This record gives sequence, C-alpha cells and structure tokens, in this order.
Amino acid sequence: MNRYNAAMLIDILHMARSNSSCDDLARLPREWFRFAHVCDAEQQCPSTIEAIIRTARDERLFPGEGTIDIRGILACMPEDIPYSLEIPRIALTRAVGPEEVARLAIRVAQNHLDDRPTRRSPRPAPVGAPVYAPAAP
Repeated sequence: MNRYNAAMLIDILHMARSNSSCDDLARLPREWFRFAHVCDAEQQCPSTIEAIIRTARDERLFPGEGTIDIRGILACMPEDIPYSLEIPRIALTRAVGPEEVARLAIRVAQNHLDDRPTRRSPRPAPVGAPVYAPAAP
C-alpha cells in the first residue's frame, strides 16, 4: 500500500473464520492498522450461507461468549488502535432494548479485554460462562 490514507480493518469474526494467521498480522507494518471490529462467535463457520449471514449481520456474540481467540488476535496487532464493537444482537435488542444492549456490550467487552494479553505479557483468556445477565424486559 503506497497511499498514506490506505489502511486495513481487521474484523475479528472474519479473521477467525478465514483461517488467517496471527503471525501474518504481526508481520504487517504497524501503520496499516487503524482500528479493529471486535465481537465473538463460534470459531466453526456455520454450514449454510443463511446461517453465516445471520451470524455476521444479526447475532454476533459479546467478547468471551464464543470460541474465537479475540485476545490472541488483538495481541498480534498494535496495542494502541481503537476497537469498534460490532455486535449486532437482534433478538436481545428486541428483548431489552438498544440502550441496554449497548450498555451490556461495552461492559462485557471492557471486562473481557481490559487485561488482554500483549506480545510482551501473554495471559490465557479466562474460561467460563458469559459474564453478563440481561435485565428482565
């Protein structure tokens, strides 16, 4: 990329399901990275195109709810780039409303990512159930 305004956007869902390598990410020039789309899902890609589209557009998971190594992928990228939460949750939004989903997304993402490993200090991700409980409608 020989353009000052060209950059890469790493979408965690697509990075994980494309069998791309974290080593490949780590070798790219730091200035190519501007931000990352963060979400979680099952690492295994659904078997139908309809299910793939539904996950990507309507029902991604909060960080820590799925099986994607979010922390590992982010550790291969520059530490100072911003994260954009791309977590459409149609069913949950219908149940609790968009403001509550936004609050949950931010809280869960912060809890999961605040102590994310870096290349200098790797830590395993915690194992366990989702870290949120939606409010009753």
